Amino acid sequence: MKAELHEGFLRGANLQATFVDSLFLSPKTKLYKIGLFVAEAAGIPPMPEGWAATVYDSQLTSAQRDGAATYFHSVFLGLDIPENNAQRVKQFWQKTRDYINSAPVDQERRVDLYNSLYSYLKVDQTPTIQVGQFADRFLEPELRDEYREHMARERFPIRAIGKDLSEIAGSLRLRRFRFPNSIQLSGPPEAIRELVDVSEVEGDDGARWTQITVRGMIQSQD
Repeated sequence: MKAELHEGFLRGANLQATFVDSLFLSPKTKLYKIGLFVAEAAGIPPMPEGWAATVYDSQLTSAQRDGAATYFHSVFLGLDIPENNAQRVKQFWQKTRDYINSAPVDQERRVDLYNSLYSYLKVDQTPTIQVGQFADRFLEPELRDEYREHMARERFPIRAIGKDLSEIAGSLRLRRFRFPNSIQLSGPPEAIRELVDVSEVEGDDGARWTQITVRGMIQSQD
């Protein structure tokens, strides 16, 4: 259990009071984490059979199940966190982006891979996602095994996952490019893929620059 501690007094005889600086489970206590195991029958059966577990964790929500939020539930208490497709799709999104960001490819190809990820999740009409399917459809042969190994290290399942986009819908609305000095380019992923070309070019004194071509005219500016 993790909870706020409070200070208070214990009432004694003859109007005496004892100061206590570690009160908990008082009416004003704010609970952060609590795990409760209840035996389902008389006696003390061996775990895990015969026990029901109830967990509350202020850091663990349907949208936040990573890092410190899972330590109390999984490591400390030894419980499995129930899976749902929305969370798995969010993990696929995050871990695949991590791989693309570190993949041994040039910047132009990296842009293409990001576009492919957006397309696979948002545009593709298949009802499931799968690591092997993404690898075979969008990655070069020399990258496929590396990507699969990356996802295995991240303990992401190789089975098909139902495509529930509810936890990443906001992230899929816009594709963003960020440059130095707060310069940004953003737009719907479909429009970026169809109308924008991004390439790396050599600038002054050997510096690497980014060349962006938009197949269209400026409609307005602030």
